[in-house]
Amino acid sequence: LNILTCAVVGSYTLVLAVDSYVFTSLTYITLNIVKRAVNQSFSGAYTSVPFQTN
Repeated sequence: LNILTCAVVGSYTLVLAVDSYVFTSLTYITLNIVKRAVNQSFSGAYTSVPFQTN
């Protein structure tokens, strides 16, 4: 359980670090997964993600 927790926390920290320099929507993707896991009625909610043009 400790290794799994370290892997999840480490990967989330890496995503946040990459997102702060690249300015992508990786944070919104990972937060969406966490919110769906925590809240059972989250599928009915609408979250507004900023649109990114390349």
